[in-house]
Amino acid sequence: MRRLLSTFVFGGAFIWVAVVFFDVPREIIWVFLVLTVVLVFSLVLAGLFGGVFLRLLRRERRSKRWFTHPEADIEQEKDPSIKAPDGEQ
Repeated sequence: MRRLLSTFVFGGAFIWVAVVFFDVPREIIWVFLVLTVVLVFSLVLAGLFGGVFLRLLRRERRSKRWFTHPEADIEQEKDPSIKAPDGEQ
């Protein structure tokens, strides 16, 4: 929380210094703020899509698993010498 507060304070001080001491028009400051918000949201969306994309890439595919462990997808054959308990087939 302290980092967030200090970020807002220093960001506000930067904008205040730009407006007061360097006579930057307020329209330019508004454009700067809007583009900053757009950049942050686009980076958040890129992170979300990138996370999903990486998860899909790193997921083990079924065909690859079958080549390394084929017995995992094949039902085990039942040994006829072993009898099932009564009522079970």
